[in-house]
Amino acid sequence: MSRPRQSFWCVKRRQNLRWLQQNVASKHSVVTGS
Repeated sequence: MSRPRQSFWCVKRRQNLRWLQQNVASKHSVVTGS
């Protein structure tokens, strides 16, 4: 039970990291643009 849940959290964490990277990139581009 704990193993599938761990993998699920791993995937969710990876997606969150990807989203965070995109958010940071967009913020950085906005900051550099302005």
